[in-house]
Amino acid sequence: MDLFGDRSRFQVIAKLPFASLGHKRVKRRMKVDKDWYNLHRAQKFIQAVGRSIRSDSDYATAYVLDAAFDGFYNRASQFFPEYILDALRSQEVPV
Repeated sequence: MDLFGDRSRFQVIAKLPFASLGHKRVKRRMKVDKDWYNLHRAQKFIQAVGRSIRSDSDYATAYVLDAAFDGFYNRASQFFPEYILDALRSQEVPV
């Protein structure tokens, strides 16, 4: 489903995407690259936000309900593109 334009002006992200720590491939990647897990989660989060924002002129508000977001942001913000960081900084709710 392509949620471009007025098809989506907001979305709710109830839980951040997490790769299973019990999966052998995840464990192996984390062993090789300590930043991989946070990079992977950041990519999945950015992809989720992008489902409602399909072009430079499109817009939507993403509500993140997961209480773990603050800690994740503090550990992984270097993996976020500038437009996501700008959007987070412009909010009145502290990250």
